[in-house]
Amino acid sequence: MKSSSPKQKLCWLITGGLGFIGTNLIMELMNLPNAVDIIVLDNADEDTRVRFHENLKHCCGSKLEKASITHIHGDVSEESVWEGISKVRNIDYLVHLAANTGVQPSFLDPHRDAIVNIIGSVYALEFSRRSGVKLAIFASSSAPLGSAEPPFSEQTMGGEPLSPYGVSKAAMEHYCHVYQTTYGLNVVALRFSNVYGLFSSHKTSIVARTINRILDNRMIEIFGSGFQTRDFLFASDLAKAIVAMQEKISTDPGFRLRWLYQLGTGAEVSILNLVGFLQTISYEILGREPAVLFKKSLVGEIERAVSDISLFSADFDWRPEHHLKDGLSITFKHLLSSRS
Repeated sequence: MKSSSPKQKLCWLITGGLGFIGTNLIMELMNLPNAVDIIVLDNADEDTRVRFHENLKHCCGSKLEKASITHIHGDVSEESVWEGISKVRNIDYLVHLAANTGVQPSFLDPHRDAIVNIIGSVYALEFSRRSGVKLAIFASSSAPLGSAEPPFSEQTMGGEPLSPYGVSKAAMEHYCHVYQTTYGLNVVALRFSNVYGLFSSHKTSIVARTINRILDNRMIEIFGSGFQTRDFLFASDLAKAIVAMQEKISTDPGFRLRWLYQLGTGAEVSILNLVGFLQTISYEILGREPAVLFKKSLVGEIERAVSDISLFSADFDWRPEHHLKDGLSITFKHLLSSRS
């Protein structure tokens, strides 16, 4: 009687996986009952690679034994990189996080923004199609919606992007639509709201930037009136949402995947309220409440943003677990402890 061979691990490819969202996702994959193979494609520098492995070792400990993590150093906009990955092993799930991120950097170098966010995404889509991945998830944002009126939903397509970054992400979304409807690829563009959380100390997005300024004993900067609104999503909740998508695809063969989902919390929070929460947390932890410095508005930033997550919640039985103040407190303490 033949002995049954061990079940092959599922393989995840995460582009841009050395960033804080990728790190949170890998931590969540460690909680799955079965062992996984993880390939991380990233062109980050040596310091980032070291920080990534230290973070995983500190937070995952013995769980790392369940995973094989391979790092491939490369740029998603280079075709040869994708050709190399195709020779490594079969990929089951792809999460495309790699991007030239941020509205302001896209104004400084729109050419680089287009190369990474459009060409890099097309290479990832072609790789997914030819490799027969079971699910490909592409990270988008609210930037393509520009002047549209919130709450943003899957039907919100009428806004005009206000930045090169918004244009490149809009193009990527439409490529995902074509690859699903024309090629039959199980691909989805996932519009993240403003993501914050653990391992984000190096980020320049508003939550990490504000906490770092508080820890540096500097004034908090608010660009514009502060009445601008955002929808803030804790990174581990985002990671759980991605895993919920994979579980749905793998257990429900009749499920019809949409090509676009809006993902956030559904809570619209002004920058003034966000800063107020962080001032309170600072007082509770450090005993001081930092002052605020108002500065000129930044060009290309949308005025209001909040996500309608009803479709995603219904399709994947998911809801965010962290309320904003709780998530901010966790993030604040984590960024503080990372300095010791």
